Amino acid sequence: MQWCRTPPIQEISGLLLTEAASCASAYADLLRRKVHFAKLEVAIGSGWLALTVPAAATFSGTSRDQVLPRLANATPLYQRLQHVWLPVGWEADVPAHVEPVLLRALLKREGISGSVVIVPRPTPDKSTCAADIYTLERVNPVETLEGLSPPNWLSHEHHS
Repeated sequence: MQWCRTPPIQEISGLLLTEAASCASAYADLLRRKVHFAKLEVAIGSGWLALTVPAAATFSGTSRDQVLPRLANATPLYQRLQHVWLPVGWEADVPAHVEPVLLRALLKREGISGSVVIVPRPTPDKSTCAADIYTLERVNPVETLEGLSPPNWLSHEHHS
């Protein structure tokens, strides 16, 4: 699939951290401030952490559940399609009417059926075919983090 840069004017509905140190720091921060971000959803993978606004909160207007924390080194995400997040400022370089079909075909080819974050790998000409795909398999509300086993950063898949 071809990806291209677009003006960064999308509504931010998620964050992605891809460095283990940043993930550990963010995890600790979320535990300390979980009361403020209780309903946000978090997925933890091998060296990455994704935080997203729950789908129900995106339609509730001014819900507090839409507020994302400020996390150092986080890539802001927007929900491009249901269950698909992209970094702000990126989009598929295809006509809008075929994008959902092509994205579903890409994910099916990779054997992925759930929610994902797709991060294009830029080239000097600002477009690319390569992307990293982070599968959001076990998504939990931030309020339940303390009850889960501490992350070992080896629990989820990352496809290139």
